[in-house]
Amino acid sequence: MSKGLSRQQKKILAVLRTKQDPRDSTRGAFTTDEVISEISFDYKLWLVSDGPMFNPGHPRARGALRPYETLRISVHWALQSLERRGLIVSYMAGGARLWALLERLSTWEKQRITYSAENHKRRQILWQAGWWFRRLPLELRLAYKFGIGTPEQREEVKRRAEEWAKTHLT
Repeated sequence: MSKGLSRQQKKILAVLRTKQDPRDSTRGAFTTDEVISEISFDYKLWLVSDGPMFNPGHPRARGALRPYETLRISVHWALQSLERRGLIVSYMAGGARLWALLERLSTWEKQRITYSAENHKRRQILWQAGWWFRRLPLELRLAYKFGIGTPEQREEVKRRAEEWAKTHLT
């Protein structure tokens, strides 16, 4: 194992390396709840018995957190840290984030991860372009959007867009 991992991160890696799903022996990716259930038997019992019910109290009240919310947050942060180090990967499937070791994934799942990363970068660029456009002065934004400005205004928008593209798209 890598140097500098916490005990919790080592447990998580062991779970992702050895966990088998009784329903599907080829499955190698697991949700956060499934990982926590392997680490903490109490959490698994709580999931089965009560289920993740929210406390109706004020969100910042002392008892407002679910009984195992701090454990869930801690494990999620550990999973994210392992992903940043490149030891595990994650992807979205069926509305849930799945975590796995890359070598345990099928070819189809590996392609899905690659597509997800490319798609994320593309969405990020589009969001940044929209952010840039929304922060143009009103007269320039209208000149760009409706084509009703003077030629100088349209040229100013074009010049600003080229400057933005040079700094953000290279």
